Amino acid sequence: MKRKNEYLPIVSLVEKFIWESQRGKRLQKNGAIISATTIQNYKSLLVNLKKFEENSQKQWLFNIRYTYTKLGFLKEKQHYKNFYLKFTGFLYSIGQVDNTVGAHIKVLRTAILYSITSKGYEMGLFYKDFYARKEDIPVIVLNQHQLKFLIHDKEFEGKLSKNLKVIKDIFVIGCAIRLRFSDLLGLRKINIERIGESIYIVNKSKKTNTFTRIKIPQYVEVILKKYRGKQKSLLPPITLVNFNKNLKKIALLAEWTDETGKIRSKRGVRKDIKRQKAQSIVFATIFRAMLCEELLLPRC
Repeated sequence: MKRKNEYLPIVSLVEKFIWESQRGKRLQKNGAIISATTIQNYKSLLVNLKKFEENSQKQWLFNIRYTYTKLGFLKEKQHYKNFYLKFTGFLYSIGQVDNTVGAHIKVLRTAILYSITSKGYEMGLFYKDFYARKEDIPVIVLNQHQLKFLIHDKEFEGKLSKNLKVIKDIFVIGCAIRLRFSDLLGLRKINIERIGESIYIVNKSKKTNTFTRIKIPQYVEVILKKYRGKQKSLLPPITLVNFNKNLKKIALLAEWTDETGKIRSKRGVRKDIKRQKAQSIVFATIFRAMLCEELLLPRC
C-alpha cells in the first residue's frame, strides 16, 4: 500500500525544537545543556518565521513522510527552494544583512536535522541546499592613549554620572581581560584566584565551554574592590542594550566622535550603510561584535 504524505508546519517544527532544547531533551554534542544565549538565537528565528508567514499570508508546510519518486523529488526540491528564496528575501527586505540571515539559516538547518535524527521524520536532504552566507566584520579598537585616558583621567571621570562611571569601569575591565559580555557580567567571587601576589580571573566560557585563566592588572583589581560586597556578581548587573547605549554617551563626553563608514553584505554584495557623525563612534563600533556575542572583547 502506498504510504501517504504527512505535512508539518515549519513553525511547529521549530517550536518543538526550541521546547526540547530549553528543557534539556536536546543537548550539545558533549552532553552540556543548550545555553540561554543560544536559545535566544533560536527564538529570534521563530519570531522572523512567524513574521514571514504573516507577511506572505501563507503557512509553509513540509512533508515529513517523503518517499522518493522522480516526480516527487523534483516537486519537493522546488518547494524547499521556493521557501528558502522567499524567506531569505523577506529577511533582506526588513534590513537584515548576510551574517544575520546566515545565522537564521544555520539554526533552521539544525532544527530540521534534529527532527530527522530524533523524531524519525523523513524529509530528505533538501535542507542542505539552504546555504548560509557570512562576512568577516572588522573590529575597531581603542588605542592605548584612549584606554589610559579612561583609566587615569580623574577630571573626566568627575563629569560622569554614577551610572556612567559603572559603565566605564565595566568597559575598562572588558578591555583588560577580554571576555564575552555574558561571561564578563557573570563573574562571581568564586572566579577569583590568588597565586602568590598575583590575582587571576578563572572562567568557563558559556559559549565555548572552555576554561581561561587571566592575570588581572592592578587597575582592574582597584575597580573590582569598588563593587565588593554590593552584589553576588563581581560587577553590577546591566543589560547589553543599556550598556551599549551608555557607552555612546561616554564617547560623546570624551569627544570621540570620529566619522566612520559602515559596509555590510547583502546576498554577497557589499553595500555602504548611511554614515553618521555623532553616533558612528568608536565605542559603538567596538561593541558591535558583542551584540551577537560572537567575538571576544577587543585587545586594547
